[in-house]
Amino acid sequence: MLEPVRERLNLKAKDAYHKGMIHIDIISDTVCPWCYIGKRRFEQAVAMRSHYEFQVGWRPFQLNPDIPPSGLPRREYLNAKFGGAERADRVYEAISKAGEEIGLDFNFRSIPNQP
Repeated sequence: MLEPVRERLNLKAKDAYHKGMIHIDIISDTVCPWCYIGKRRFEQAVAMRSHYEFQVGWRPFQLNPDIPPSGLPRREYLNAKFGGAERADRVYEAISKAGEEIGLDFNFRSIPNQP
């Protein structure tokens, strides 16, 4: 039953490849710094493939859909999520370093509430 679907998808993929069109759907949380890093890396990769045409669809995803619209106090949120300030600081240090490597300068300490 799945074979005809696979064949159609494979034909569509081959057709798009020969036309130089690549369709990509990206599912991302706009609040997530790792998603933002991924977006920047994706943009860099696309720029390296200028002989292809990309059609990109962005789809929303909420990592924390239960956070109220007003947000939560950031430090409390991070401590609860990571089990304490020390671990939260280590995680965000790694995120900051990854961002710096691709030209992003995060300023996490200036965020009063987790959106």
